[in-house]
Amino acid sequence: MLYRLMIVLLCTLVVLSPAKAQTIVAVLEFNASEGQDIDFLHNLSDQSRSAASEVLDRNQYIILTRETMQERMSDMGISMSCFDGECELEVARNIQADIMVTGKLLQIDSTYVLTLKIYETEHGSLLRSVDVEEKEKLDLKKSAYNTSKDLFITGLQLPNSGDAPTQDVLDYQTSKISKGNYQLGCEENDNLCHKAQGMSQSRVVVNPHSFSMMTTEVSQKLYQDLMGENPSIFQCIDCPVNQVGLRDAMEFANALSKKESLEVCYDLMQVSINDNCTGWRIPTRDQWEIAATDAERFLYSGSNNIEQVAIYRHSTGLPVRSGLLASNDKGMWDMSGNVDEWVFEIDKDTSKALVCGGNLDDPTVRLRTTFCREQFIGRKNYLTGFRLVKVE
Repeated sequence: MLYRLMIVLLCTLVVLSPAKAQTIVAVLEFNASEGQDIDFLHNLSDQSRSAASEVLDRNQYIILTRETMQERMSDMGISMSCFDGECELEVARNIQADIMVTGKLLQIDSTYVLTLKIYETEHGSLLRSVDVEEKEKLDLKKSAYNTSKDLFITGLQLPNSGDAPTQDVLDYQTSKISKGNYQLGCEENDNLCHKAQGMSQSRVVVNPHSFSMMTTEVSQKLYQDLMGENPSIFQCIDCPVNQVGLRDAMEFANALSKKESLEVCYDLMQVSINDNCTGWRIPTRDQWEIAATDAERFLYSGSNNIEQVAIYRHSTGLPVRSGLLASNDKGMWDMSGNVDEWVFEIDKDTSKALVCGGNLDDPTVRLRTTFCREQFIGRKNYLTGFRLVKVE
């Protein structure tokens, strides 16, 4: 009898034993010497967080968001601003992080130098440090993402699953848009918005499914890598692909879906879509506007200050590299200005579809998130590009 009781007790202890705790990872806000744009520093730290999401197993690691860290620090009455290694470790310990990543940006003449470090916080052990050097901000953002992935893999001694040839990996990033209700369109007291042609009126849109959207327009490099050609008039691999009609964008979406073994969405002959498909597609106007509109419903995507977020009236008169200015609160770049973007709203009677966001030649009113205009689906010019979404 005693033997049986001991067996039952042991089994109960096994059942009640807590599962192994997950490792908490905190990427602290990157810092720099005076004069650096705080939004750009936030973009760099976001790249490192995205890299963490890419390589870390969510069953083993919890990656703290900026909002979660701010809430924890606010509850403790502690500032997130820290420029000293010991202070950063103290911050990480206070928010109960097991692993911490820091970034320090220096500008030496025309070169940006970003130093990334990864620590184990309990003992303050530096696991790895690496420097990234680039001349351009966009290149630095991409390098911050790729180098951060390597930082996590080597610093945490993760198994490297990179046996597949790296040249076969297409270079793009996405941000997830949650399902739910979204208030869109002109603000009630915005008379200019209500009077201007092409503006969407105030409405609540129900987004029934979450979706992932590319954070920038499809680049010339991405188009070239997938389609084997670059139709753009002005060649710049990091600029949005242009000189593409709506059918070209549909064909690209189908090709990317096939490449990733997803369901193809478009019938190119009929210029129609299977609404229930799981592959890549051109956003609808509602999807595009949801992704472009900040929670604060700024005039432009990311700010009421057009200079912070939109390429317009550019001196060269040509599209520029994506991601040079600030993103909006959904992690989207260049949804105001630079190039127009195709959306999948077609009037088959007129053979026209919509383009949204305005371009660098447009007046500022057309760079608002509420603005779209009609364009013939076969029209191709250097001021129209596109980005894609994937419904989940």
